[in-house]
Amino acid sequence: MSNIDSLNSTRTLLCDTGSVLAQQAEALFARQWPGFELDQSDVEGANLPPILVVLESGTLIAALAFCRYEDPQQPKQVIWINALYVIDEWRRCGVAKHLLERAVDLVSTAQQSHLYAYTNVPQLYLSTGWQSLSYETESGHHVMAFDLA
Repeated sequence: MSNIDSLNSTRTLLCDTGSVLAQQAEALFARQWPGFELDQSDVEGANLPPILVVLESGTLIAALAFCRYEDPQQPKQVIWINALYVIDEWRRCGVAKHLLERAVDLVSTAQQSHLYAYTNVPQLYLSTGWQSLSYETESGHHVMAFDLA
């Protein structure tokens, strides 16, 4: 498989929660995390960034969605990465890193100092400039933070 930057047929798009692409992204997430549902709080004025999707020749290969959750460093709700998933055939091609970079770009205009994620693949985040805020939890996940300043 090629690197995402070298493919002309790969496109990254922004989509709203109610769109067909968002529904496809939600189904992709639900295959990995049964019961997963996109955060609908953007409808209620939470001002979440749009969902990021990556298409290869029109087929969804990866997606990233946001949610609002408590800031681990202060008592307020902030934007977190809710889900990031790349289909198996496209892993280790730079797709996840590309989505993380786009996510940082989208959130850096928001009114918060850090973007957060709760993940079981901290190495991916560390390789793109994120920091771990906690040691491994019992579920093997880490709270990661990216300084937006």
